[in-house]
Amino acid sequence: MVEIAKQLNKEGITGPRGQSWGKTTIHKILTNEAYTGTLVWGRSSTRNLEPIRVENAWEAIVNRDIFEQVQVMLKGRALAYLHPRRVASHYLLSGLARCGYCGKALVGQDAKGGKFKYYVCGAIRNSSRTSI
Repeated sequence: MVEIAKQLNKEGITGPRGQSWGKTTIHKILTNEAYTGTLVWGRSSTRNLEPIRVENAWEAIVNRDIFEQVQVMLKGRALAYLHPRRVASHYLLSGLARCGYCGKALVGQDAKGGKFKYYVCGAIRNSSRTSI
């Protein structure tokens, strides 16, 4: 995505809003089903409702098979990515383990000058509450 953005910028092709291209813009285009002729509405429902899908809502400019191949490639590459803070963390489960009460990520914390190490719910650690 970075290389695609660089090439578009190098060729002087302006982005969707008249700005330069970035990897986020390329990613949004590559993952947008609208280019396959599919209308998807309500993806981020706060009530956990299934999105409404209308196939062939307009003429597709990208073949569905090619779109699916790109999605597989993007997912395959995403698995290899780890945030640098997680890699460098002394707490291997930070951000991966979840609180059994609220579902927030558990984060590593130490006490007594680093003598003791443990995991605590990120919601509690970042708030003024001391217990649930």
